[in-house]
Amino acid sequence: MRFSDIFVAAAMVGLAQLCASGQTLPAHPQPSQPTLDETFEKEMTNVALVGSSTTNGKPNPGQDRYTIKKVSKNDGDSWIFLVPMKIDDREIDMPLKIAVKWAGDTPVITLTDYGIPGLGTFTARVMVYKGHYAGTWSSKDHSGEMWGQVEHIQGPTTKVTTAPATQPATEPTTGPATRP
Repeated sequence: MRFSDIFVAAAMVGLAQLCASGQTLPAHPQPSQPTLDETFEKEMTNVALVGSSTTNGKPNPGQDRYTIKKVSKNDGDSWIFLVPMKIDDREIDMPLKIAVKWAGDTPVITLTDYGIPGLGTFTARVMVYKGHYAGTWSSKDHSGEMWGQVEHIQGPTTKVTTAPATQPATEPTTGPATRP
């Protein structure tokens, strides 16, 4: 039995005991939406998502690194993610219009059939919490899971060229910006 299985089992037993006792969890005050947005913008600017991902049907996870130079609130659930991308022989800063939904105080980066030039079309749900990320992703013919840490990049980022904001075919959303 893996450690994660033991942890989940222990958590479920503890939750069942809490429910059976009639006790409730202490209230945790929810920050305001503007505060959550400001925190997300600050914590997701000049970062790299560094971790692993699986591709269903393959035995071992691969290593991933997704650089995000800046995120900024657009309107509603829409955010602009500025990500460096290689197109042909040049690197450009690509603004991607992506939806961020909230599960309480936890942002969920959301892509649905989102076309990324030069990479393909992706669907993803990626939760970000306390310096970590985890989620699922899929494309036309494969899918998997992704997880890792949000690492802050030291020093200023360099802006080479900026392309026009990419608009999704359906709703604004996000996931893997680049696959190594």
